[in-house]
Amino acid sequence: MRHPIPRAPEALRRVALHEAAHAVVAERLGIRVERASIQLIGAEGGSVAVEGLTDAPDAAELETRIREMLAGRAADIVFSGRPDAGSASDLQEATRMAAALQVATGLGGKLAVRASFRDAARVLDRDADLVRRVEADLARLSASVAVPYG
Repeated sequence: MRHPIPRAPEALRRVALHEAAHAVVAERLGIRVERASIQLIGAEGGSVAVEGLTDAPDAAELETRIREMLAGRAADIVFSGRPDAGSASDLQEATRMAAALQVATGLGGKLAVRASFRDAARVLDRDADLVRRVEADLARLSASVAVPYG
């Protein structure tokens, strides 16, 4: 039987608030939450599983998903006053999706497809203009995430 690795109460609270923000914001954005957990698995302190994308998402659907991915970080800021490294995997996925919107879908203002949806973030390494556009999209979407509090 696996025994959970003990975590300090403050660490559990932080992870629970982070994951709860993903779940609450997902529901508010119309994304069905399948499960949420604060179980420590590898380097991940918790997780929220949501329904997958539709077969042919539009820009609005992709941006909605990015907002959900950024919700945990927004909660970190609301509840502790600062972001922390616990959002690294969320930011990685949000960056990949924002890059895909720009270079893999024809939905980011340019029609040329420069990478597959899955590999879109690899283009960032060789395109400074794309990095600026993706960063601007992430900043705009992050600013629009409303984490319910109080």
